[in-house]
Amino acid sequence: MLWLWRETTVLKKIIAATALITAAVPAVADVITYDCTVKGGEKQGWIDDRLILSVDIENKTAMAFNGTINYYNGEPIAADIKVMRSGKYRVRWSIEVTEAKPRSVRANYEVQLEPGANKLSLFVRFPLINAVERPRGNGACKILKGETLF
Repeated sequence: MLWLWRETTVLKKIIAATALITAAVPAVADVITYDCTVKGGEKQGWIDDRLILSVDIENKTAMAFNGTINYYNGEPIAADIKVMRSGKYRVRWSIEVTEAKPRSVRANYEVQLEPGANKLSLFVRFPLINAVERPRGNGACKILKGETLF
């Protein structure tokens, strides 16, 4: 009977130590969500006043959401992210504008985000249209604690 008590006590110590170690390990993936106000000089509606970006650098994933994404997609959209040599994040996504006449138009969005300064530059390109002036904007971001688009 004594051996059973010793094994149970050892097992309890192992479980307690495992729980303590697990609690001490920080979260592996940190997702940072930026709430950005954007100012653009374009009047066709390609640049929204507000953009929300959630970035997970470790897993190389991002999500984007603004009024245009909400209108055409109804929910946040997955975006590609790359950390550039300068330390800036380059975030890209595309939206298919189905209401354009005579055919649908694809709008390719690109954001360059400076994580230290919380500033961004936004560009829109239309790969199948020879647009003379491409919409662009600049803005400032604040970090939303505990919020994510994922």
